[in-house]
Amino acid sequence: MRRALCMCTIAWLLPYWFTAAGATPRDSISAARADSLRAVLEGRIPDSARCMVYLQLANCYAGTDPHQALDYYYRAEYLAEREELYAVLGKIRNHRGIYHLNECNYREAAGCFARAIRSFGAVGDTPGQARTFNNLGITYRRQGKYREAAAVFAESLRLYKLVGDGSGIAMVCNNLGSIYSQFGEHHESLRYFTEFLDYSRQFDDSLAVANGHNNVGVGHYELHEYQKALEHFYAALQIYDSLHHQHGVAITSDNIGLMLSQLHQYRDAIGYQQRAYAIFLELHDRLRQATVLGNISAAYRNGGERLLALRSARRGLYLADSLGNDELKAQLQEEVAHSYRALDSVRQAVSHYDSCLATLKGLLQAKGRDELRLLEDNHGDLKAILAEAEVDDLADLRQEHKGRSIWLWAELALGFGFLLGLVASRGWRRVQARKGF
Repeated sequence: MRRALCMCTIAWLLPYWFTAAGATPRDSISAARADSLRAVLEGRIPDSARCMVYLQLANCYAGTDPHQALDYYYRAEYLAEREELYAVLGKIRNHRGIYHLNECNYREAAGCFARAIRSFGAVGDTPGQARTFNNLGITYRRQGKYREAAAVFAESLRLYKLVGDGSGIAMVCNNLGSIYSQFGEHHESLRYFTEFLDYSRQFDDSLAVANGHNNVGVGHYELHEYQKALEHFYAALQIYDSLHHQHGVAITSDNIGLMLSQLHQYRDAIGYQQRAYAIFLELHDRLRQATVLGNISAAYRNGGERLLALRSARRGLYLADSLGNDELKAQLQEEVAHSYRALDSVRQAVSHYDSCLATLKGLLQAKGRDELRLLEDNHGDLKAILAEAEVDDLADLRQEHKGRSIWLWAELALGFGFLLGLVASRGWRRVQARKGF
């Protein structure tokens, strides 16, 4: 079973891109400040000033009352359009897009970001365009539109390089590395992750450097350069430990364990992964617990400790099932099947392989429906192509698991045949002995 490394990609964390988009930090404005702003609105002020007050009020409520914040964004946008305040209009639309992105309203978010880009372009605000292209890329990425995301991230990177914004360059390079990793274009992914690490070193941001090392390690892993990957994971772990960043320590410890398993150092691998599991247990991160248990099971199994492998895999499967995460559930069903097969429990192995196939079939069908709906909205002419691709993927998957199941049932039949032959042979010998007597 191929284990995917855990990637600590800070580019997808809200504070990183939310602040970069020019939004006010959520905890920096008090209720008293909001009251004073509302008092300003009661006086007679120009509409241009009123627009700015609405924008500040929207930022006040962004963290505590998103719906109230959206109402103020709409008021500010109306006045900005009427007064032709295009520079402010770009900021308002970008903020409104962030609101919709947080609410998972991706179509509305994409529309707001696109209008913000046009507004910033009208006044020559290149940094504003760069930030908003990045936010649009995040929107596409969350929709699973990786090609579109790569295109707009590339434009954001070009604009950030044009204005010489090193922190923006680092952020978008990390995003592009993640996208190309999704494509399976691992050389490109590693190139962008390395560029992210190089730019992060220029700033006093140890956490970004640690994340860079971790992601460069993932890039080397995907190219099967395990020793290079280990060097970067060890560097990341050292920084996370110094920062007491438990989540980073846990993720990187699991990644180190995966690398050591690739190098057949199973006992050391299990030690790192058990540390990761203990931290995720303390953090109450059940999804990561299940993932690490699957990785521990694989290390135990490959190291010859089959009963411990089965126990870990079954615990992980229980967690994945309770979380309703079918993708992880399928992985752990397969790991349980591998563990039973290692114990020569063929019937149990076949049962879990079949369960894994059923889970994956449901996942592919659901994915097909979602992607067809998205294409119907945006690229209707590609609908038939996607449907054909999904059918081919499902057929390939079914054939692979069908072949595996047939092989296991054949092995089981041979075992039963041998057993029946042995019983018949013993019975024949008894008959011969009786005749001789």
